[in-house]
Amino acid sequence: MASLASYNDGFSRIQLYLVTLVSILVILLTLSIFHSIFLSPYCHIPGPLLCKLNKWWITFHDLRRQRPQKIAEWHAKYGPIVLIAPGEVSIAEPTAMREIYSSSGRHEKSYYFDNFITHNERSIFAEKGYQSHRQKRRLTSSFYQATSVLKPTIEAPMRGRVSAVLEQLQLRLGLGSGSVDIFPLVNHYAWDNITRLVYGPRHCSQSVEQDCYERTLLVGLKQTEWWNTLRNNFPLAHRLFQFCGALATGSKDFLTAEYDLSTWSHQKLKTAAKDTEVSVDHSLLRRLGELKTAEGLPLSSNYIECEVLDNLHAAQATVTVALAYVIYHLSKHPEWQEKVRQELSSLPKESDGFPSFSSIDAAPIFNACVREAYRLNPGSSGRAERVIPVGKQYADVFIPANSIASASTIALHNLPNLFPSPKTFDPRRWLDASPEQLRVQETGFIPFGYGARVCLGKAYATLEIKLLTAAILLEYTTHIDEAAGTENNMRQAGTQDALPRGLRCDIGFRKLQ
Repeated sequence: MASLASYNDGFSRIQLYLVTLVSILVILLTLSIFHSIFLSPYCHIPGPLLCKLNKWWITFHDLRRQRPQKIAEWHAKYGPIVLIAPGEVSIAEPTAMREIYSSSGRHEKSYYFDNFITHNERSIFAEKGYQSHRQKRRLTSSFYQATSVLKPTIEAPMRGRVSAVLEQLQLRLGLGSGSVDIFPLVNHYAWDNITRLVYGPRHCSQSVEQDCYERTLLVGLKQTEWWNTLRNNFPLAHRLFQFCGALATGSKDFLTAEYDLSTWSHQKLKTAAKDTEVSVDHSLLRRLGELKTAEGLPLSSNYIECEVLDNLHAAQATVTVALAYVIYHLSKHPEWQEKVRQELSSLPKESDGFPSFSSIDAAPIFNACVREAYRLNPGSSGRAERVIPVGKQYADVFIPANSIASASTIALHNLPNLFPSPKTFDPRRWLDASPEQLRVQETGFIPFGYGARVCLGKAYATLEIKLLTAAILLEYTTHIDEAAGTENNMRQAGTQDALPRGLRCDIGFRKLQ
């Protein structure tokens, strides 16, 4: 009996300890919730209740690849400044956005850009500090300026790639009509162009017409990007998923495309280094090879490889997404497609039968349609995070120092006061706007970013997008292939490069008579 009483007494103590422990945890949790909602430095910032408590609600939507879309929804509900996690805010107010991203603001990038370090180096894109970014940007900014890019020596080989795309369409369609998944085709086009610009004419790809390794690599890059939201949030879980995926598929190459790209690029650089004619090519490789650091030393091989990789990856992804959505929207709106075709048909033709880029770029209807496509489907996640150095008011909301802030591109592009009926594809908003209206619209239009870190390749991307789209519209009428589920496939995902969810874009083509 004594032993039983002793046992019961011990069991009662354990119960008491457990109850006490649970009570303490409940009290601590309650205090934490109370602090987050009522006492934290961020409690006054509008936003979902769960976002005030911890980062897991926004992380959940990031894993679903719906982070930018969900943030835009919150802006519609809570206003121009939204708390998306403790210490993190999203901005959808043009004046505040411009203050944060302007050259005078000098806001550093956040830890998010650590995800883009390669070869133990930071590319211009991944550089966090304002001064260090400024120094690196000076190295190649002139190479990508419109005055350097919009030249016959750049346009001519790109027109050759346009002709190659049209030949591929003709091979697949014959002289009649049919449906083509244009997503890989425009990806090959973008890849061929950027590899020529980076490596020069003798070391570039011709993936538009050749069934080469690079095609497999490009598919792998899209699949890898699809799962990078897991990698960026839970690196160990991503490695486990990668390991299990390799076992399940029997392929050691499961989600290894970024590593494969690095290996491929390294080999290209080694080959190009042995080519004595590289020194006379117009290429990024030549440019980087000629540059010196502030100390007068050549750029390190690691930095050159890092910058080359960033240019390859970003350029092919951004142009592919933008091109797919421009063609998609024009195919979805035949009345505007016909207006663009008539406008382009009236332009003087070059020897290859298509207008020059300068003529195409000056076509107002076409330009308005391209801008509307950019507005509705911007070609990036919008996760351009900056660190607020000093606490101050933004759009009448105080944001504490050291907070992470980023502009919501989707929310800005859908502001009703800037873009009435924002969900509607309406190029007239650009065509009919007064100079003052146009100025106001421009304050919230940031498809290539804004300020000191605006996309370096903007001019080159515009050249690619407009040349190919114009050529296609002068050869074919296009429409959405509804049977292939194009509408669903083209719903935009919240990946880094805002990929379409289906990773395909099926478009119907009919040859013009």
